[in-house]
Amino acid sequence: MLQYSKEGEVDAVMPLFKTLEQEQFLLFPKTALIDENNRFFTTASNPF
Repeated sequence: MLQYSKEGEVDAVMPLFKTLEQEQFLLFPKTALIDENNRFFTTASNPF
C-alpha cells in the first residue's frame, strides 16, 4: 500500500503510524480519518 500511495494510486492508508520517512510522501491531517481502539485478551493461566 505504501508504494501505491507514493504513486498516487490510493487516497488513504490506514492504520499507519507517522514516521519521518512517510512524512516525505504522505499527508498526516490533524483530524483523524478513523478512531481505532485496540484491546488485548489472554487467558488467566497465561498472564500478559
